[in-house]
Amino acid sequence: MCGIVGVLTFEEAPPVDLVSLEAATDLMVYRGPDDRGVEAGVQWGLGFRRLSILDLSPKGHQPMRTRDGSAWIIFNGEIYNYLDLRAELEAAGERFESTGDAEVLLYWLRRHGASGLARINGMFALAFLDLRGRKLLLARDRAGQKPLLYTQDREKFVFASTIKSVITAGQIKPEVDELALNQYFCFNYVPAPRTIFKDIKKLQPGHYLEVHFERSEEAIQRPYWQLAFDPLPGRSDAQWAEEVEDLLADAVARRLVSDVPVGTFLSGGLDSSLITALAVASHAREDLIAFTVGFDEQPWDESGVAASVAGRYHLAHCVTRLEPDALDVLPELVWHYEEPFADASAVPTYYLCKAASKEATVFLSGDGGDEIFAGYRRYLTAHEAAWLDRIPPPIRAALFSALAGVTPVHSLTHQRARRAAMPTWKRYATHTVFPGDPLNLFPLASPWRRSEEEITDFLYELARQAAHLDPLSRLQYLDFKLYLSNDILVKVDRASMAHSIEVRCPLLDYRLVELAARIPARQHLAGGRGKRIIRHIAEKKLPRAALDHKKHGFGVPLSVWFQGKTLDRIERYFSSSESRARGFYDTKAVPQLFAWMRNGRGRDLSHVLWRLLFFEAWCRQFLDGDTKELAGRAPVAEKSVM
Repeated sequence: MCGIVGVLTFEEAPPVDLVSLEAATDLMVYRGPDDRGVEAGVQWGLGFRRLSILDLSPKGHQPMRTRDGSAWIIFNGEIYNYLDLRAELEAAGERFESTGDAEVLLYWLRRHGASGLARINGMFALAFLDLRGRKLLLARDRAGQKPLLYTQDREKFVFASTIKSVITAGQIKPEVDELALNQYFCFNYVPAPRTIFKDIKKLQPGHYLEVHFERSEEAIQRPYWQLAFDPLPGRSDAQWAEEVEDLLADAVARRLVSDVPVGTFLSGGLDSSLITALAVASHAREDLIAFTVGFDEQPWDESGVAASVAGRYHLAHCVTRLEPDALDVLPELVWHYEEPFADASAVPTYYLCKAASKEATVFLSGDGGDEIFAGYRRYLTAHEAAWLDRIPPPIRAALFSALAGVTPVHSLTHQRARRAAMPTWKRYATHTVFPGDPLNLFPLASPWRRSEEEITDFLYELARQAAHLDPLSRLQYLDFKLYLSNDILVKVDRASMAHSIEVRCPLLDYRLVELAARIPARQHLAGGRGKRIIRHIAEKKLPRAALDHKKHGFGVPLSVWFQGKTLDRIERYFSSSESRARGFYDTKAVPQLFAWMRNGRGRDLSHVLWRLLFFEAWCRQFLDGDTKELAGRAPVAEKSVM
């Protein structure tokens, strides 16, 4: 797990600024504290920070070049089938000096180029520099576990693992992207390929792009992998479970390969519990430690269920308990997440990674299981509401629009009726990531607001791509493309890298993802619960407490924390002259929000306040250059780079 940065200057442009490249490299020290490398030619420069996982010797140093110097590579992540690729390359006559995956990837890409990406099984963001072909290849893993950002103008192309390093290496002064700002207040994150800044883009998961030395036209992202749902009927639950278990066990075993200590993140949920059980069963590691976040508030606390799993497998079990003052970590979160990011579970994830980093460097998690094996309640709801598709669209729209018109706007009945009245593709889109909540956009002043059509155009296009699928597969497709890669995996990457640890996700092995996409919806959701196939496997391996535990997600008790003096402190936070001068907020909306919060009646708006609070803290660091946190202490970050 590492940080990468690079610059390619086009012909007749000034040469690479080595000072800026080195500064951008060092900004990512937390992503790679074990080693540093910077290499440059006249038109190119590569920087690397290393977190040593495989081959701890200097032979794993990056940037790494071929023996003849014709190609270079820097990459962030792990290649889980590198031994298979190495054997194939050795059979073709290649020889290797190191025992890690970087050198294998270097020679694999020199031989196969972009066409070789389809054979790589891993989580990665890579840059392969072909000096003979005078081009740069960038690529990102299928699920989007590792970040890769870039910017381009007439003179240069700049890329990095972090926004801060893109800005520093490119010596640019970015501006806020108005559409991205609106998307944040809709989705809680800025979806790829946009970032919160104009002209800085994210390379999308499962995509690559090539940039040539001679040409400065805009680089085009191209997919090398696409998630495809193709249900295969006729198999029993037991047959599916057997195939899934074999493949999952192999995925776990491959992710236990490490030259440093390994642990697991044990949330108490079905996925992380099963991953932990399979890790123990592999007998590949006997020093596993399980880490869990706990809360004093119920029902958020799942540490008891996690303890039952750890006890069954005789694992050392460490529980990190969070208190309301956990919010003091907000400026540190802002520094590492770099964009407005309103998934409040980033708080416990950050503290979990901080505690875990004291004991091990590599951790296995259950991320991805809900998306690929249908664990969310909304999947069952959509499956059960499939009858709506049989009602002629004009009749359905008229009927449910009338119902929405006579129900309270914030009621569950109103929201469900509003969705039911929509065209089919839009209904599934909104059911997944855009809840149609009129409060989502309310904080923005009118000059900054964009229409719902502009904000969600990309989303509805994705939904149309999935219009031929069954209701469950439509939602899974959208979640994999949007929620998983832009929220869940961003949360885990930034929190883990902040503490220089690596998190591996066996359930996101692309072979397993493709297999799960072939399981018919009725078998995913049989018995009125999701994850039917995973439950079939888990029944043999987990204690009853874990099997019977009701899913509620990795939530945070914001409604409990945002009270009394804490709420007073947050309200004062928004009263600064700098906050008013930026002009982002509707002048009436913020006071109204605090009035509603103190009223305590009706809908819980704590998630709306967290969304606004994170954005304000982000503005202070990345726009104002103020790194002071609410409690008055300086965060880990020394200063904004802007």
